[in-house]
Amino acid sequence: MSTTIIGEYKTVTITNGQPSTGPIDLLGNRLMGIIWPAVMTNSAFKVQVSGNGIDFVDLKTTEAASADLSVTVSVGEAIPITNAAVLAGWRWIQLVGSSNELGDRSLILAVRPV
Repeated sequence: MSTTIIGEYKTVTITNGQPSTGPIDLLGNRLMGIIWPAVMTNSAFKVQVSGNGIDFVDLKTTEAASADLSVTVSVGEAIPITNAAVLAGWRWIQLVGSSNELGDRSLILAVRPV
């Protein structure tokens, strides 16, 4: 039997005292899920996108929506990104919490080639 791996994983860190991951380069990939560490300060993160990896703006759920796209933290568990199509085409993203993390936090992102 053979196994074909169609995805990969990226580890990103939110540094102690910071609210966000900082820029995440998804070149050629789409975010499909997140494995959260056992401890997190924030309960949700909004998703921001950028065309250059420097200037980030909030991503909305649809072109007509006023709601920001956000992901809910599920500590010590993996969650799928159920609306992954909204992220299609964005090379640069970052996850931004409402408060600073009280320790270094490593998240594992499940990504899949576009």
